[in-house]
Amino acid sequence: MAQQRTAPDKYRPWLGLALFLLLCYFPLFLHLDTLSLRLWDESRRGVSAIEMAQGGSWLTPTFEGSPDMYGTKPPLLIWLQALFMKILGYNELAVRLPSALAGLATVLLLLWFSRRHLQQPLAGYFAGLILLTSKGYINYHGAISGDYDALLTLWLTAYSICFYLFLERQSWRYLYLAALFILLAGWTKGVAGLFFIPALGLYALWRGRLLWLLKQPRLYACMAATAIGILAYYWLREQANPGYIAAVLENEVGGRYLRAQEGMARPFWFYFRVVNQYERFYPWQYFLPLGFALGWWKKSLRPATGFIMTISLFFLLLISVGKTKHEWYYLPALPLLALLIGLGMEQALRPLLEKMEGWKRPVLLALLALALFGAPYAEIIDKVYAFEHEGWNSEQTVYRDFMRRVEGHKAYTILHPSYNGHIAFYKKVYNLKGYDIRQHLLHAPEARVQLAPSGPPEFPAGTVVMACEEEARQALEGKFEIELLEEWRGCWLVRVGERR
Repeated sequence: MAQQRTAPDKYRPWLGLALFLLLCYFPLFLHLDTLSLRLWDESRRGVSAIEMAQGGSWLTPTFEGSPDMYGTKPPLLIWLQALFMKILGYNELAVRLPSALAGLATVLLLLWFSRRHLQQPLAGYFAGLILLTSKGYINYHGAISGDYDALLTLWLTAYSICFYLFLERQSWRYLYLAALFILLAGWTKGVAGLFFIPALGLYALWRGRLLWLLKQPRLYACMAATAIGILAYYWLREQANPGYIAAVLENEVGGRYLRAQEGMARPFWFYFRVVNQYERFYPWQYFLPLGFALGWWKKSLRPATGFIMTISLFFLLLISVGKTKHEWYYLPALPLLALLIGLGMEQALRPLLEKMEGWKRPVLLALLALALFGAPYAEIIDKVYAFEHEGWNSEQTVYRDFMRRVEGHKAYTILHPSYNGHIAFYKKVYNLKGYDIRQHLLHAPEARVQLAPSGPPEFPAGTVVMACEEEARQALEGKFEIELLEEWRGCWLVRVGERR
């Protein structure tokens, strides 16, 4: 007769999961709404979400009332942001919550896969902690930012794991799930949502099951349904927004991949170097050889190890060949690499843990986890607790904080040198509260980027103007007599007088 589990043994897994979820909370959700929205993608998505939630088109995201031809990705992320705005209001939390929840779902997916299908329960916990202590993942364009990448990473990871389970177990439900997640990836970031698919074919070839796979009619049915679902959005959007497909081809396919855009011409080895140079996966990259060696050594884990390596290396090669290289493009590789390291860690620690009995095992495991993850976790918490805008755009993202300080002033114009999605977002937020805030640019950028008045300031006497950037302050001071109403950290709120 099997020995009956005691009460502590029965509840120990649930206590472990509860503690793990608590550890997930702080990197993903602590101070999620504290930092003002960043200048480019995050703010632009926020503006589109506000306009969508306020009755705009759910098919064609807009920016300042016109179809957004700069951000040409399908709108799944913006749909989620708009829905959260209807629930939580027009704020930073609504913009970033889809990404944070995607981060949590990715971690739980790794935990589920390693525990239920690989029979390596500790590997999932290790993988989750590795991902949540990776400075590249808990970063802008990551799981704490209102950008596409965390949501895209979730779908790519999900459809890869489902395809692996389908191929290894030949259970059709996993193929159907893989097709669904491919559809969601396509609706999130277009062509980038398909980047893992060729590697899945390579994995099937390595496992000797590609010919079997190609003979399955249901494979083609799933492929057709997914392709129709993705292409349907592009076709419908083109009908409502002529020229959209041409913009997609230029922005996401040939133009961006074959030619360096936005000053992002970088060498082939950029993604392999940036991880070390900026510590984006530090110190975990040094554990990758351990994960590969021990995963390959254990026969039952060899398919999973080969699967992870095939996808990761193919994906990194694919983005390395592309001419436009943004730092965050490598993010989708991190969850599977974290899982590989987690598998290696469990194999290394298992002989030691198996020698322990009773309370000694969880105590030893806690001490080992603290030794491995204590310092990286503390660094991440420190980072999210006191996140600040840094570098060249810090002066351009201080407007929200100054606007909060001068809330007694209900009507003014913000003068700034060039495009600033940060200002566009908070202008909308305040105007929904009854304010009358406008923008004026000193320089006219491309029409697809900004649709605000531009040129030298020509304000009637008595106009109240806000300026936080040096060029804008100099333009005001050089052309008008000004009365300083409020000042904070280089930001001015002034009343314009007579021309000099």
